[in-house]
Amino acid sequence: MKWAIPGLAVVLLIGVSGCGRHDSAEKPLADQPVAADECVHSDSPPPVVEREPARDEAPRDDARFAFTPTPHRTPTTRAEIYEDYAAAKLRLRMSWTDDLRAAGAHGGEGVVPPMLEVVDSGQGVEVTNTGKEPLCLDLRRSTAKVGVGLEYQCALWSQRGALHSCVKYAPGQKEFLRMSSARPDLPDCSGQPLEFRVGTWEEKGPGWWSDVAIDAYDQETARLETDKMLYASLIAVPTDFWKDDFIIEVTGSMEAMPVGPPRVAMWEYQIDAAKAGRRMRPNEDPQNRAARAAHMNQVAEVEAQLQEVKSLRERRTHMRDDERNMRFPDDLPVQDQLDHVTVTHTLGAVYYLNLARVGTDPQTGKEYVCEMHGLGRGTSAGTYVSKEEPGNFEVISRSGPCENLEGTQLEMLVYNFDGNLTFGTPSALERLQAKIEARLKTIQACR
Repeated sequence: MKWAIPGLAVVLLIGVSGCGRHDSAEKPLADQPVAADECVHSDSPPPVVEREPARDEAPRDDARFAFTPTPHRTPTTRAEIYEDYAAAKLRLRMSWTDDLRAAGAHGGEGVVPPMLEVVDSGQGVEVTNTGKEPLCLDLRRSTAKVGVGLEYQCALWSQRGALHSCVKYAPGQKEFLRMSSARPDLPDCSGQPLEFRVGTWEEKGPGWWSDVAIDAYDQETARLETDKMLYASLIAVPTDFWKDDFIIEVTGSMEAMPVGPPRVAMWEYQIDAAKAGRRMRPNEDPQNRAARAAHMNQVAEVEAQLQEVKSLRERRTHMRDDERNMRFPDDLPVQDQLDHVTVTHTLGAVYYLNLARVGTDPQTGKEYVCEMHGLGRGTSAGTYVSKEEPGNFEVISRSGPCENLEGTQLEMLVYNFDGNLTFGTPSALERLQAKIEARLKTIQACR
């Protein structure tokens, strides 16, 4: 395959389309009591309101930013149309990191781009576009220390975007990004340095990337010449269903995007203006900033847990009666011996289980819960259960009302390999939601 740059032909490939970790390995976070010291305290005053930064939109009549597209032929065949599209796409792809380096629009892991304000809890992150230009951001935590293949584990998620998508932020827009739902059996990305990707090579707008992101991008670009599938997915016309006129229009839009010196000059201007604006903003007390970050992460995590339970309960209301009232999943057979329970798994997936026995005190009529402890591999989401590794559980304490287990009912909560709630005995889900709501109320009262 040859590159589509002047003097070379293109061989065209048509493509196809926080509240911290759990104190108990057997209980979900929301199922644990709120400790007295869980409120994040700070004697510092609330964060000051930042003054508006200097305008970072470049003057439109500045000659430094002028860009005139190179005159181009009018394609007469479909092959030429596809060839021109690939050439325009390669031009954008090949120039991206060169321009970032030339503009100084990059930095080491954890270095915050000048056009962003970041409050990092070590897990979730609040980001604010402090500039006057719209931008897009793909934010992740570094996988350098936790190992390769954990990109999902270390992702930071916006409610408005998919995994590793560049999410748009209007000037002044603020959002809290949660860390990816972590697999309990994989390394934890909490506290790892942040990787920033402001801007994307396929669109106009501000640009600033972490050095490690630039290196990964360049390594992928180097594979385009030999990896046909990668070339088809990144460079070639994505589908045969596109009409020729539309492909020509898209090609023209890509050819009109400024690259090289005009884009470098624009980014330099925006970075200088953003740095000037940053100097105008008073510094927040570090202790108060850390407390604010931790509190935001606590609230975001518990709100997500609550939404997860509510969503599962809502889905169950649309099931058939026999499915809605199921006490255990069909693929998790249970051998219940009251004080000892064995759960096997008939399929190949991995589950994390939490069990408890629930009864009613005959004297007081009050409900009581006898927690069960998994004897196998414990994780933050529960006890590990797979086809090769059955789960064995015992009642933690036989004192008080749990002394006599006759008449108690077994309840189960099931989390999948990503640590997401996928099943719960109806009464267990109701009880879990009540506990999460109480926890959220307590945390919110800490403000």
